[in-house]
Amino acid sequence: DSTGGEYEETATIATGVYHQVKSDRGKWWGDPSAGSRLYLVKQLGTGVTGQRASEDAIREALQPFVDSRLASDVEVKAEALATGRIIMTAEITDIQHGAIEISTPLGEA
Repeated sequence: DSTGGEYEETATIATGVYHQVKSDRGKWWGDPSAGSRLYLVKQLGTGVTGQRASEDAIREALQPFVDSRLASDVEVKAEALATGRIIMTAEITDIQHGAIEISTPLGEA
């Protein structure tokens, strides 16, 4: 039972993966290479260019996990919706704990 305020340790890379994808690259002073460039991709729209740039931004954000041998098998897919959004889905395999799935909407609703 936790009284609050303590750090919780996790055995997977899931929290790190979440922060890499959801945080803007270059915004954290502790590691300027942390985060993703998805915030830049939003300006490109939902066409093929925007979809490819979104996929590249996620791959780039997740590559440090592969480089450090904590994960493998990064798969990324961007799908444009009629609503003017891109839905990003990705899966990265945590070497010790299996697949981690990520899904995030981009663009205007």
